[in-house]
Amino acid sequence: MTRSALVLGSRSNEAHDNGEQRALVTRRIAKSLNDQRLELTDSKPHAAFGNASRLAGCALNGCALLIAFLATPSVFACSPIKSIDIFFSKGSAAVSVAQGLRLAEWTATLRAQYPSRQLISIAANVEKGERGGAALGELRKRVIEDLIDDLDFTAAEKSTGGEVHVLPAGALGPGARNDVKRVEVTLLPACPHECPCQNQ
Repeated sequence: MTRSALVLGSRSNEAHDNGEQRALVTRRIAKSLNDQRLELTDSKPHAAFGNASRLAGCALNGCALLIAFLATPSVFACSPIKSIDIFFSKGSAAVSVAQGLRLAEWTATLRAQYPSRQLISIAANVEKGERGGAALGELRKRVIEDLIDDLDFTAAEKSTGGEVHVLPAGALGPGARNDVKRVEVTLLPACPHECPCQNQ
């Protein structure tokens, strides 16, 4: 086979992979739109999001690991923690194709970089005045959690508990990168990683 044929074949495979990835993200977006229509009009919104013990899970599970890691002196010199913010339109829990593909690329990169992963943490903020309030933030978290599961990005532990923060517009700073309408995904890789491990 000629070199040009190999290159064309490689590009064809990459295009196929990208097409599958886009289709996956698009299916998840369609599902999130349907979920939003159903759940934000539910007469009993709290039933959709579990009880108080589920919302307190962050303090009991993965967030404690993050807090413990951040409390160690070595973290100031080196931190393996990686994070990404996924942004939403006002009043919506639907992930745009652009944001979905950002998440897909981020997970693919970190899956290759860190075959062993300790914790994935998912937290949400909503903008003050958004329809649905904290319930919208819970729905956004679950949409992102489902998309991460679809992308086969796993860890030993997952934390999706904790309070949804309702913030005024601009509370995190100016510009689109500081938009408060977001879900924050954080990865703590398992040892070994690029930083000294506590058990070393």
